[in-house]
Amino acid sequence: MEIIKQLLELQELDNDISKLYDMQKILPQKVTFKLEELEKRKKILLQFDEDLKKLKVQQKDQEGSLASLEDIIEKKQAQLNKVKSNREYTALLQEIETNKSEKYQIEEKIIKSMEDIELKNSEKEEIKKKIVSMEEEFSKYKAEIDKSVLDIEEELKALVKKYSIRHKEAKKINREMLEIYEKIMDRRNGNAIVPVKDNACGFCHIKLKPNQVATLNNEQIIFCHECMRIIYNL
Repeated sequence: MEIIKQLLELQELDNDISKLYDMQKILPQKVTFKLEELEKRKKILLQFDEDLKKLKVQQKDQEGSLASLEDIIEKKQAQLNKVKSNREYTALLQEIETNKSEKYQIEEKIIKSMEDIELKNSEKEEIKKKIVSMEEEFSKYKAEIDKSVLDIEEELKALVKKYSIRHKEAKKINREMLEIYEKIMDRRNGNAIVPVKDNACGFCHIKLKPNQVATLNNEQIIFCHECMRIIYNL
């Protein structure tokens, strides 16, 4: 039947147009995803700056504590020549030894802070390189997507124009069947019109009733009693 051929052409155009519309939605989302990944890296870089800032403040505080302790040790060593008894001398020596032990511990902490800062700076440089690479990649990727979007827009214009022509032709042949086709396309996920396969619906595979098979054999249109799609037999 001529109307079936017209509807099949419309359905093919409908599906092509639908796919292009889906791509129009998906492509910008892909760009957004790439941009979000890039922004995440930049946030990590900012966090590295914050961590480095804290480490440097920590090192400065440690160096301040070390300088104060060295000053205390120097003063106590100077006092050794001024004490008048062995007891005072021994007590002062013990204090100096304790202060030297504390000094050693602070020096170890300073070394650890310096190592942490060096490692952090190294990691930061690696992330900066990665960001530069990602920015270059993103720029190329976005340019490709932008071109694809423009190509899709042009393709859509051509398909919509062709669809409009086919729609008018189908409307002249059988307006009622065209309206049924459009309602099914709006409600169903997938094709509105499907072929018969082994006496079953080409979409849901439900077996046709004997009277439906007979109708199809007479080259008439029927509807699947399960999924309500149009079944044809050309």
